[in-house]
Amino acid sequence: TAVSASPMIIAFCPLIRSSTGEMKDTPRNIFREKEFVINFVSESIVEKINITSQEIPYGEDEFVLAGLTPLDSEKVKRIVDEVKESGDRALIKYTRKFDGIELAKNKIQISKKEIKEAYKNASPEPINSLKTAAINITKYAKYQLPDGWEKNIDEGILVGQIVRPLDSVGCYVPGGNYPLVSTVLMTVIPAKIAGVREIIVCCPKITNEILVACSIAKATKVFRIGGPQAIAAMAYGTETIPKVNKIVGPGNLYVTAAKKLVYGSVGID
Repeated sequence: TAVSASPMIIAFCPLIRSSTGEMKDTPRNIFREKEFVINFVSESIVEKINITSQEIPYGEDEFVLAGLTPLDSEKVKRIVDEVKESGDRALIKYTRKFDGIELAKNKIQISKKEIKEAYKNASPEPINSLKTAAINITKYAKYQLPDGWEKNIDEGILVGQIVRPLDSVGCYVPGGNYPLVSTVLMTVIPAKIAGVREIIVCCPKITNEILVACSIAKATKVFRIGGPQAIAAMAYGTETIPKVNKIVGPGNLYVTAAKKLVYGSVGID
């Protein structure tokens, strides 16, 4: 159920070996959707086929269909553009405006000390439950891993498929009324099992349980940023938050609209 919703973050690129033995990577956009597994093309391939967000417009009518008024959609666009232009300064501005938090630049990223403190302050029962869930999700994610393959289809012709993990993934964890620790586990762990090197988490409402979940799932970095500004930061990068290859995780209408806007510059789920 909930576990099955987690994406397997994998890049596919068919392999062709010529009769001379030369190895050639052949970029091809492959979306293979099964009941539980969705595989995505990597950013490096997206760049090769020269897709940009400007070439994949997300029009006003689509925003309205998604539940946003034209005024709201314009606000989201403005936030995304400002983060792309001003980086951390825009993140601090919109965190103050929407979350009512005066966030210093050096506090955008969660420190290791804060994560250690979260373990001390969280009750043992949730921690044990998170560890048990992480073990089960890890086992499940390993079963999802596809294998690369090679086949000789004729004399001197070898075809196959190389399975490559993305370099980086950004996991968005909503704030809301309750900490969605399940989102942390079900986005970070599959990425880790797939071999993604850098896995960052953005969450507007940091709790002890969220930080413990990030630690158990082995997220690389955690940032106390939410909303469209967090999506824009992961898509384009700021002085503090690195640009990622793909953004995954749920969110409200504004977060979803921001993901649509940045698609093409970054992959989305």
